[in-house]
Amino acid sequence: MMMGDLMKYKKKQESISASTFAKLTAIFLSKSWEIDDGDNDFSLFNRFCTALSMLSEEEQILVLELTENFTKVEANDYLVYLSQALKRFIETNRTKLVSIKNIFIAPLLAPKDFGKSKSSTAVQYFIRSIVHTYPDIAGKNISFTEGLEVSDSLINREDSILLLVDDFVGSGGTALEAIEYLEQKKNIKKSKISLITIATLEKGERVLNENNISIFYAMKFKRGITDYYDSTVLPEKISIMESIEKKVKAHKNEEFGYDSSEALITLIRTPNNTFPVFWKQKKGRVAPFPR
Repeated sequence: MMMGDLMKYKKKQESISASTFAKLTAIFLSKSWEIDDGDNDFSLFNRFCTALSMLSEEEQILVLELTENFTKVEANDYLVYLSQALKRFIETNRTKLVSIKNIFIAPLLAPKDFGKSKSSTAVQYFIRSIVHTYPDIAGKNISFTEGLEVSDSLINREDSILLLVDDFVGSGGTALEAIEYLEQKKNIKKSKISLITIATLEKGERVLNENNISIFYAMKFKRGITDYYDSTVLPEKISIMESIEKKVKAHKNEEFGYDSSEALITLIRTPNNTFPVFWKQKKGRVAPFPR
């Protein structure tokens, strides 16, 4: 960034220290996140500046450290990552797929989300354009379901499988609810179901594996604080985040992200598994990635 560009940010720089401003700028440049001309108060960069200005210096430092490990998945990246996840599914199941004739693809939805606009429905739409491009499945009968309206007489056949698709699996709770619904209400055998997702947390993958559910993904993430910091500084980092979450007024079930997931990711929509400091937006507080 040239000196002339930096002058455009004078107003924003005044709200945070020069070192914080410089560090944030460096992070944006390293991640190729757009830095606008400074006139748009609602740009991602300026929202970050505003959010940081409400925190103490040590809180700002922690948020910047977490931002360095933050993943931002744009809508135009979805096909790339879905292709990677689908390839992993095919490679793992290549032998099994020889005898499969019918593939049903449904959005990953918990019963409480039926009828709502969810990202899994968008993923089901995205995946339509790539499933026919892989030789191992191109010749199959591929059907896209309306929500979880599926037929056990079709899916439970030896030559059929069901793929549940989504962009993110966090704690694994939604996936378990969806599969429980399919088992109990639709009589679908769990062995017929596999999950395809852009990203998952290690925690979510572990929960699903413990329940004998196969999941295939492009990216997998650890907990943003607990799994990254040495034990000598971990208590301090946790304490700082607790202080931050009091300031952003995170609810009990939102602390450290839903189910204490400690996620550091945003996609078409920011999952509530991500630390609330990145998405919690209310009157008087601006968040970088509001839900």
